[in-house]
Amino acid sequence: MVEAVRYDPGLNWQVLESPHFLVYFSMAQNNEQLAQQVANIAEETYQQVNTQLGSPDKHHHLQKIAIIMEDFSDYALGFATSLPHRVIRLSLTAPTAKSFDMKFISWLKMVITHEYTHIAHFEMTSGPTTALRALFGQILTPNALQPMWSIEGLAVYNETNFTTGGRGVDSRYDMYLRMATLENQFNTLDQIKGYYLTTWPDGTAPYIYGQSLIHFIAQKYGEDKVVALSKIFCEYPYLGFNYAVRRAMGLNLKE
Repeated sequence: MVEAVRYDPGLNWQVLESPHFLVYFSMAQNNEQLAQQVANIAEETYQQVNTQLGSPDKHHHLQKIAIIMEDFSDYALGFATSLPHRVIRLSLTAPTAKSFDMKFISWLKMVITHEYTHIAHFEMTSGPTTALRALFGQILTPNALQPMWSIEGLAVYNETNFTTGGRGVDSRYDMYLRMATLENQFNTLDQIKGYYLTTWPDGTAPYIYGQSLIHFIAQKYGEDKVVALSKIFCEYPYLGFNYAVRRAMGLNLKE
């Protein structure tokens, strides 16, 4: 009910269908051509991210992913959820120079990459969790139990991995980490595992630190280890994230 009031009931909504997505757009702003662009980018991203995570078309039997194009916000935002259905919401408002310094060519490509990474990440199952997914359905999303620095870190990492920009090349993110180190205010893993920090950098900590950590793992140990972390965790989520780190890289999480 609360979600329903988000959208003007007077809008004339249309849907554009692609192999894996349903793109919903309002005719009020003549967004049909833009909807086709969104669908094309989403299909390209679908192939890139699923190939990276090693699960192309693994869940082809599921209903198509809904993408809702929102043209009523002044903020550059994206949102993704797998529960109860797989939905991505996209703000068509591109970020300003003051909000990001990422030198992106396409805002749509960047935000779709980020949000679809969440969808694909949460779709991952392995071993016993694959059997449980077949039994209980979409509600079983083991990777959603990972620390937020890992969840957001992978999505931000892919912004740069699959586009020409993204926050991975944002000079301000680099500056934040350098200044935190110089001023001895570097946040701990416990502090960045959620959005609840009440001091700087507040809820952006999982994004800033997470991207840096995932990038470090990919550079030092290989991107296959980044993927291995999630594959191991989604198979044994009850053993904790540190277990996945030990299995994937032979390290203790605090190392």
